[in-house]
Amino acid sequence: MILTAQDFKISEYDEETLEMDYTLGEEVINLSIYNGDDELEEILKDVNKVVVQLEKYNAEGKDIIVDELYDVYSEKNEGLSEEQFRDELGLLSLYFTGDGEVEFNYEGGAYFGDHILSIEMVDGEFESHVAMNG
Repeated sequence: MILTAQDFKISEYDEETLEMDYTLGEEVINLSIYNGDDELEEILKDVNKVVVQLEKYNAEGKDIIVDELYDVYSEKNEGLSEEQFRDELGLLSLYFTGDGEVEFNYEGGAYFGDHILSIEMVDGEFESHVAMNG
């Protein structure tokens, strides 16, 4: 399924942002496009490149979070397995800004409270750093 501009609606919060809900397995993910530079067609190409491989990218994103944060949280949560930690991670949203850039945002379940974990991807490659927001 190729996503087009008609699949998106203008965000209630920012008229330069378009958004839609996208279903991946049993998860509903918010896809947002920031179109401040009027490059919608180029950004939609990025969206479709990512969406077609979203299962793979989601797994890679979770791997990066586990690699960076599991040891710290397992020390505080005795008996926490790597698999349990990974299972708590849920992909919330993707935020596309153009030039091949997209931000993957995850919720971390009980281990991160209300914090959102973000990973940047540029041209199909993740940065190796996880940012904690909120």
